Order: sequence, then C-alpha cells, then structure tokens
Amino acid sequence: MQNINQTKALEIARARGLEVKEITYGMNGCPQGLGDRAVIGFENFEDAKAFATEVGGIVSHFETKNGWYFWLNKGQAIEPYTNNDYLNDLGDNYSVVDGSDLDDVKEPLKDLVENFDGDFTAIEDFIKMKKELAEEIENAEEDEVVISSHGRYFETVKKTNMGYHEDTSTYAIGVLLSHVMNEDE
Repeated sequence: MQNINQTKALEIARARGLEVKEITYGMNGCPQGLGDRAVIGFENFEDAKAFATEVGGIVSHFETKNGWYFWLNKGQAIEPYTNNDYLNDLGDNYSVVDGSDLDDVKEPLKDLVENFDGDFTAIEDFIKMKKELAEEIENAEEDEVVISSHGRYFETVKKTNMGYHEDTSTYAIGVLLSHVMNEDE
C-alpha cells in the first residue's frame, strides 16, 4: 500500500475513467462530515481491491437515493454483490431461474392443457409468458441468471456485480478515500 494523499488518489481515479462521489455521514443524505470520497465504476472486485491497495483506500459499500447528491458509506466490502443481494431488495415475489428450472417452466403448460376450459386467450397468454421465460433462460450467458416474478420473466442479471439500482436506491462497491489522507502532507 502506498502512502499517497487523497488528491493524488483522485487524480489517478479520474485518469482511469472511474467516478468520484462525495460521501456524507448524514443518514438522510444531507451534508455532514464531508471530505471523504468514494471511487466507483470498477469492472470487478479484484480491480477495486488492487486500486485500494495502490492508493491506500478501503473497498466499501456505498448507497445513494434518487435525488441525492451525496453518497453514504455503508461499510467495508469483502466480496462483490451477488444476485441474492438484488433479490433481497426486490422482495419475496422474485426468484432466480436457470437451465435446471426449464422443466419447472414447462410443467405448468401440461397442467393447463389437461385442464383446458375453452379459453384460448388464456392459453395463448400463458404460453407466451412461459416461452419468453424459457428463451431468456436458454439465452443467458454463463455468468448471468434470469430473475422471474410470479412465473414471468423480469430481468437477466450478472451473477456478481459491482453495483445495482433498485426502486429509489443505487448501490455500488468502490474504494473509500478518507480526507485524513490529505493530512500527511
């Protein structure tokens, strides 16, 4: 770990195309205890760890809300976000489906045909919904998972990532640069 000041670390971050965010310690997003910075926009967790080692920062979780200028430091990060972090924020009606779930996607079709009541519109809608979900599962890359809600396709996401947006919050993993770094000059 190098002993460099925050200003130099921020110059390095900006030269690499990373984003710099100002940190507040006011829990409602209002300015309080300003001076620390978050560097976000890393491709993967290893890049964030390498940058933290290079400049003397700490790999951390950050959060902001829609309409806020400042970001909150939510503590040290030891691994990237996973699709489970995202699912926890989405709620109970969402689940991860993958190739092993294709039979589960197709099984309700058999039940629908066996219990057909003459309503072709319902069957067409149901088949369209299940076909879209099955196609998304089949098209997902090795490092992706498909999220469904009530049996419908919702979104395809990476298995691990460095940030995501859900509802009114944006979450990111990056490097915390303390204002104390400047006191070494």
